[in-house]
Amino acid sequence: MTLPRSADKSTAVLPTECVIENAQSLKAGLLEVLDDETITGVDVSRVERIDLSGIQILAAAMTTEPKGGRIVGFRGSFGKSASESIALSGYESRFADFWR
Repeated sequence: MTLPRSADKSTAVLPTECVIENAQSLKAGLLEVLDDETITGVDVSRVERIDLSGIQILAAAMTTEPKGGRIVGFRGSFGKSASESIALSGYESRFADFWR
């Protein structure tokens, strides 16, 4: 899955659901982001639903060094339900470091 891009092409936009059913395509899309030197952000504002597999994939991607040594960070805020899932997972403090 190629993640959609913002109008200026510098930010990849996550889908509304980051769950086990789309885990492989989410992982593939994030690997493309890490390989594309023009992308500096991942917009999380559309994410309404996320489960532990989605949380782990995002955490792994955000702790992987992108091509070119650039910094890729989160943009926007997760939806309420997604934020609650992240808090319950114990990843909330870890995700706080990914906003750039």
